[in-house]
Order: sequence, then structure tokens, then C-alpha cells
Amino acid sequence: VTMRVRVDRQGYVRYYAIERSSGNAALDRAAIEMIRRANPVPPAPADYPAENLIEFLIPILFEAP
Repeated sequence: VTMRVRVDRQGYVRYYAIERSSGNAALDRAAIEMIRRANPVPPAPADYPAENLIEFLIPILFEAP
């Protein structure tokens, strides 16, 4: 799964969406839930470029035990 995530400078997730599906609905839901639970994330460093929202593409890999 690849997630598109936008975070504000304080570290709050303001937007998330599946950019590329795993092809498995349960794994896609797990990736979404992981982003929801991670909110908020650490704030942006003071020297990071001054944008209101910072966008990331986050690849998430699931492996069988």
C-alpha cells in the first residue's frame, strides 16, 4: 500500500488517501487505520520549508510472519 498523507506544521494529519492499493481490502484498511492511530505525529522542524501542509507518500509493506 502507498499512502498519500498531508500533515500540518504542528503534526496533525489533515488528509490521507490510498495512492496505490495493495489489492487486498483488509490490508488497505489496516494501512488507513495505522495512519489514523499515528495522529498526531511529531511537528515539523523549525528549519523545514515553510509550507502550511507537508505531503508525504508513505510505502507500507505487510509481511506474513
